[in-house]
Amino acid sequence: MKKKKPPEWLRWLYLVMVFFIPFAAWMDFRNYPHYYELGIFSEERWVEVMEGFHFRWAVQGLMAACFLFQFILLTWDKNGDRNVVLADNTACTALLLFWAILPLLISIPGSAWGLWGIVLIACIVVVGRSWVKYFENKQQEEDYYE
Repeated sequence: MKKKKPPEWLRWLYLVMVFFIPFAAWMDFRNYPHYYELGIFSEERWVEVMEGFHFRWAVQGLMAACFLFQFILLTWDKNGDRNVVLADNTACTALLLFWAILPLLISIPGSAWGLWGIVLIACIVVVGRSWVKYFENKQQEEDYYE
């Protein structure tokens, strides 16, 4: 069974997203220091606002990293003749590990813990299933060539 080749424009869309995500994060934050200087936020509220932004920036950074990886992968595998499953599984595992230790790196706002937990569970299921499928395919290849 031949694998369907993704359209050529998709990898360029990924690259555009790599640059759009940090720009969007900056546009979202750019007025907040001015609001703080005007005294709109108390010290405690400003800490909460910054925790929320740190979490959003971490999520947006992970999204930008994923889009960059997909652009690199599609550029490297332009013809669709390379086996990119191992690279994809390894990158997904690294993403899962980073997401799992994210609460150790930054403080997550109380309202975002549910999102963090749901994404962690989904990543564990998806990455675990992809590794199981990868090793099943490797075993089938070994049995076929024996």
